[in-house]
Amino acid sequence: MTYGFIYCLGNEAMPGIFKIGMTERAPSQRCAELTSATAAPAPFDLLFYGEVDSPSIIEREIHNEFYLERVSENREFFRGTAAMYLDALEKWCSSVAVTNTGRYYLTTEDYLRGLMAATDDEARVSYLIDMARLDGVQMWAADGLVQFSCPLTLVPHWLIAAAATAKSLLLQYLPSECPVKKKSVAMLEVVK
Repeated sequence: MTYGFIYCLGNEAMPGIFKIGMTERAPSQRCAELTSATAAPAPFDLLFYGEVDSPSIIEREIHNEFYLERVSENREFFRGTAAMYLDALEKWCSSVAVTNTGRYYLTTEDYLRGLMAATDDEARVSYLIDMARLDGVQMWAADGLVQFSCPLTLVPHWLIAAAATAKSLLLQYLPSECPVKKKSVAMLEVVK
């Protein structure tokens, strides 16, 4: 019987697709190897991993469990959510560690579920504000514009698209004053 790890990797270039694999070495080492060995446009992120006896057997069981989500039969990539693969690792592994990046993925999924389930515009804007904060960005409305607490070049693309698409809605519900101290705002940018 061998000892090892089952891991889950994410990649910002492949949203909603996760790599579920096994290693008998440190999962972070395996993540670094895969990042340097593949043609992925962005590095892999180690989201979580669990300790197991017989990692190759457990990996096969997890792959079988998610057969329908598999992207390609000869690859270890699966469609879904980070939460569903964390649940699988918690089921099969003796202990599971979640990285900070893994917590970010899980929190983002929670916010997106909340956003999709929101029944009114004010709740939708509230979820959007929380999601922006998760990426370190504050938003407010001033002079008929959506304003950000950092230069526009540092605002995540998803947030720029959301602000441009839902500008009139955001202007109704965003706070009317900068929610951070003026000293910490290096430069204010707007979506017109």
